Amino acid sequence: MSNMANAENYQLKWHSHGAHLHSTIATLHGTTAFTDVTLSTTDGRNVSAHRFVLSACSAYLNQVFQSCLSNNLVIVLPADISYRTLCILLQYMYSGEATVTNSQLDRVLKAGEVLRVRGLCRSNGHQQSAGPGAKGWRSVEGERAVPKQR
Repeated sequence: MSNMANAENYQLKWHSHGAHLHSTIATLHGTTAFTDVTLSTTDGRNVSAHRFVLSACSAYLNQVFQSCLSNNLVIVLPADISYRTLCILLQYMYSGEATVTNSQLDRVLKAGEVLRVRGLCRSNGHQQSAGPGAKGWRSVEGERAVPKQR
C-alpha cells in the first residue's frame, strides 16, 4: 500500500496567481526596485524599467533585449517618442491601461506602432526587424541601441 501512496501525484493550484502577478507588476511601475534597463528619450530624460515587463509587452523591445545582453542596458528611443508619451506607454504596459488625452492620443498610438506594443499596434502577420542591426539603427559604444538621425 505504501508504494501506491508514493505513486500518487498532487496538483498544487494558486487560484489568485494571475491576479497576484498583475498586482505585483503594476506595483513595480514607478519604483526602481529590480529595474534592469534605462529608457532614454532624445530630450535627455531617463526612465528605469524592467526588461521582463517591456519584453512581454513590446515585440520591438523584446528584439532589442535579445541582441543586447548587457546588464546595464540603456535604450535610446526614437526621437518622436517623448518623455510624456513614454510614461503613458509604461503605465499601459505595467497595468494594462492608461488614460490618454485627446491631444496625446495620436502620439501614443504612433509610439505603440513603433515599439510594437501589444494591443496598440496593428499585427500584419509577419515580424518586422527592429533594434540593433536592423535598417535605421546604428551601434554606439557599449550596449546602446540608437536610432539613426533622419
